[in-house]
Amino acid sequence: MKILVVLSIASLPLMGALVGVRLLLAGRRSRQLPELFVGLGLTLTMCIGLPLSAIGRIPAVVETAFGGVAFALGLFVSMAGVACLYAFTWRVFRANDAWAIGLVAAATLLLFSLALGLLDAAAGFTEVDQIFPRTKPWACAICVVGASAFVWTSIESVNYYVMLRRCLALGLADAVVANRFLLWSVTGVTVTALCAGLTTALLSGQAALRDPLPLALIAACGVVASTAGYLAFLPPEPYLRAIRQRFDRELGLGLD
Repeated sequence: MKILVVLSIASLPLMGALVGVRLLLAGRRSRQLPELFVGLGLTLTMCIGLPLSAIGRIPAVVETAFGGVAFALGLFVSMAGVACLYAFTWRVFRANDAWAIGLVAAATLLLFSLALGLLDAAAGFTEVDQIFPRTKPWACAICVVGASAFVWTSIESVNYYVMLRRCLALGLADAVVANRFLLWSVTGVTVTALCAGLTTALLSGQAALRDPLPLALIAACGVVASTAGYLAFLPPEPYLRAIRQRFDRELGLGLD
């Protein structure tokens, strides 16, 4: 059982590596900002930042200078990744809206300010039992701001999916593209649920990576989010055929 939980949690960094790096390479070739933003967001957050922060908080490491540097570096890398995800949603869905640019700027500033506040609260302490109560408010705030990036992208993706579904019957949209927006919204919802679980665990004093309930939530959300994210950006050909066949059946039945 423990092995399954570990593998489930590891699925998010794996998805971040597979999808993020591929999108970064695609963005480099195409010079398109959306691919660069989401590729950076997934790579920095899931593949580098969060694992590095987790290493820095391992009990045997947290008391060392390496632990402090690893946690701080991972924290700032994660904040940069979340800021890129905010920018991705702005660029894809709200590129012409001034309020969206302001939201990205405000969220970025807030994320790095909270990270500095957390590190300042932990300064001078080397034991988890001392660090945790002092950094809990900052960590909860970071979870909320980070989750908001996924809430926003989920709302925009669902709205776009609904619009594309209406266009499908008229032959004005592609079933695979519509499905990708649906999958990305699923990724956003499950990551939001993961952040909500972490925040609840922090507020209740639970150790998210040791207590069974938050650990199970993290594992389940990790599997769903990583699977949906992978299929949204790197779908295998059999999956694409299945989506097109399903749409053809629905269209034949007169469904929209």
